Amino acid sequence: MNIEQIIQDSSTLSQTANGGRLSHHLSKIVVGEITSIDTILQKTGLKAVMVNCGSEVLTTTCSADNLRLGMKTAFAKLGALLNNHRYVQIKEINGVECQGVICSEYDLGIGQEA
Repeated sequence: MNIEQIIQDSSTLSQTANGGRLSHHLSKIVVGEITSIDTILQKTGLKAVMVNCGSEVLTTTCSADNLRLGMKTAFAKLGALLNNHRYVQIKEINGVECQGVICSEYDLGIGQEA
């Protein structure tokens, strides 16, 4: 199953779950394409990442070691509710304004760790 299918399945499920109350939050999770990766902390591997979400390009930070240019990933925009009951908000990390989150399986509530 690819990332587009996972997000589509989650969106369809959200329209029926809880009378559609979840759909607002899941609609803020989109497929984004990584367009820029700049390492900002060698020691921890923290990177500044730009993600093209179709209508806008947003910045965030991420320390995952599997990021690559052109990679498509689930991206939670501001206001999205992630698996750990955490809302995505603007915050600054090491001088980079984070405008969303590159999602892991855990963030999406899928996979073995969810």
